Amino acid sequence: VESGQQLALSTVEYPASDSSTTILHDRTFHRVYGDSTDLSMVSAARLSATFPYVTPVARARYAGGGEGPLLPSWHIADGGYFDNQGVMAAVEWVQAVLKTPGLRARIGKILILQIMAFPDHQQMPSPENGNGWLSALIGPVQGIVNVRTSTQVARSELELQLLKDAYPGKIETVTLSPAEGDPPLSWHLSQNDIAQLRAAWVQLGDGTGVARIREMFNPAETK
Repeated sequence: VESGQQLALSTVEYPASDSSTTILHDRTFHRVYGDSTDLSMVSAARLSATFPYVTPVARARYAGGGEGPLLPSWHIADGGYFDNQGVMAAVEWVQAVLKTPGLRARIGKILILQIMAFPDHQQMPSPENGNGWLSALIGPVQGIVNVRTSTQVARSELELQLLKDAYPGKIETVTLSPAEGDPPLSWHLSQNDIAQLRAAWVQLGDGTGVARIREMFNPAETK
């Protein structure tokens, strides 16, 4: 929160920032807090879902389950503030791998797979009449929230295209999106919600995105 930068909770190495002006020079959990500091899977999942005002921003306090020394107490919020789709993190990691001497030649193709929570093309909302005072009151906040999402989507598409242009024939991208509808957002799923999720997975399996993945990994079988 204090620096406004991303912090990766990752099980793989992640490229460090080469900027000398950043507060968090190395942006992974272990580089910030040290290799001896552990983080449970439950805590990592909780930190990745720190929704505004629903779950408060968190900070690491002690190493070793409350018995170790005090840790730097930066506050950590939901990663969606910075990179909701995770595309920027993936692009940085892929670039670091392909720039590693001797490693690029050993890699055939790289598949970047996006599994989206919402349909690709949400319909434009119907224009509302009246409520001028209400729009004047909440409009700026609503605009900020909506623009944050739309600008990240546009930025992600541009970053992926620039990555593909930088490494012709090396990068493939596939996006899997559910059918039109309103996916459940609650942490508690009803039986109907579970049935909808299972139906969505079946539909994705029969879609063009999965067919492209099969073609990439088994080109001979798809001809």
